[in-house]
Amino acid sequence: MTQNISSTNEISPREWYSINRSVNEIKNVSAPCVSAYIPEDKVSEIIDIIHHTRRSKNIEKIEDVIEDKIFSLTDRKKIFTSKDTFATTYCIFGWNDGQRIEIKEITTSKKIPPVYTVGKRAYLKPLHDLLKIDYEVLLVILDHKSAVLRHFRGNKIIRSAKTSAYLKNRTSKGGWSQKRYAQNRQIQIDQFFKKLSSKINDFDLSRTDIILLGGPGFAKKEFLTSLNSELVKKTRFIENVTFSTSPFDLAIKVISRLYQYRRNYAISLVDKFDMLVKYGLTETDNSKIHQALSLGAVDTLIISANYYSTSVSEHEEIMQMIEIAENTSTKIEFIVNPVLLAKIDLYHGVLAILRYKLK
Repeated sequence: MTQNISSTNEISPREWYSINRSVNEIKNVSAPCVSAYIPEDKVSEIIDIIHHTRRSKNIEKIEDVIEDKIFSLTDRKKIFTSKDTFATTYCIFGWNDGQRIEIKEITTSKKIPPVYTVGKRAYLKPLHDLLKIDYEVLLVILDHKSAVLRHFRGNKIIRSAKTSAYLKNRTSKGGWSQKRYAQNRQIQIDQFFKKLSSKINDFDLSRTDIILLGGPGFAKKEFLTSLNSELVKKTRFIENVTFSTSPFDLAIKVISRLYQYRRNYAISLVDKFDMLVKYGLTETDNSKIHQALSLGAVDTLIISANYYSTSVSEHEEIMQMIEIAENTSTKIEFIVNPVLLAKIDLYHGVLAILRYKLK
């Protein structure tokens, strides 16, 4: 039995970078700020809120400018002529910096519930939630005759499945009967493992970072040899997980194990970069990284979550680099670990691990 539960909430690397860049700019604004999140089908509701809510004169001046911005953004021709714009929800922020009214707009391809608020700082939680990368995990809980599969994206189950097989009870006889029983039982277990392996292959695991095997006894360790080599590389064991573990506890254990895996992976990635520097298999200059991407020479593009450029041309170059990476086999990694960020930022926030040395 297989069940699809929900659809993806993932944003593309280009959109992630674009939103993160804007958030890095807005988060430092200390003046009172108007924050509006406006789904395309809720524009009139937000306009009504602006018209019918009394504010101070200073805030109402900001609201007037925001209203004009809303009308300009809802011109669909203007939205879709920009390569850097992802239009489903408009996120508009306005504040007075002491000299003039500043407006910052962000668009995202994901639908965010309508919000209109005034606070001491910009209200950025919905965007921070979008920037939380929902890594995928396949959890398999098994014994020698049954298995439950849960495909997680973040802490949400997006697909589930169950499978089972007949396993003959132990015989009380000894001698040859016991030997035949052991042989037959192993055949049944092997057939079940083959069936379970086929069930796992039915899942779309192209974006799955890690496969976790849990359950009582030794079945999980015995089953590992039934997976192909590519899946074995992704597979880890998870302890203290059984068929009776509650969904809430499962989610906590899965997320904890994933974070441990991702932290170790990010550390190994930066360590790999440091090791390959002496072989000329790394690059830190944006223009040279851009060139290497165009040649298909970049294995992994590493970008700091702190990366922010005030230069429009540099921002556009980074967007182009991410777009090239998306359309090739280049892996894109956004680093959010605070310890690693300090190290990556010494290289100005963008690194590349190369497949081969450039001339």
